[in-house]
Amino acid sequence: MNIFFNELKDKFNINLTEQQKEIVLHKEKPCLVLAVPGAGKTTVLIARTAYLILNHKVLIHQYLQTKSILDLFLNILE
Repeated sequence: MNIFFNELKDKFNINLTEQQKEIVLHKEKPCLVLAVPGAGKTTVLIARTAYLILNHKVLIHQYLQTKSILDLFLNILE
């Protein structure tokens, strides 16, 4: 799993904390994330989306159900 996080850091300059990595890797039920503004919630959402698509073969249209989330995802990738 370090390969995934290393690529985030090297290619996109995304360096997650250990707590953020736990959220990205969370497998069970939906995960509620509460944090102060600027804590990296959106970054974690993008990293989790990428992780699910790349490692669990989740299709992007299954994960991104609303246009606003899709727009956010595409803007961050640019």
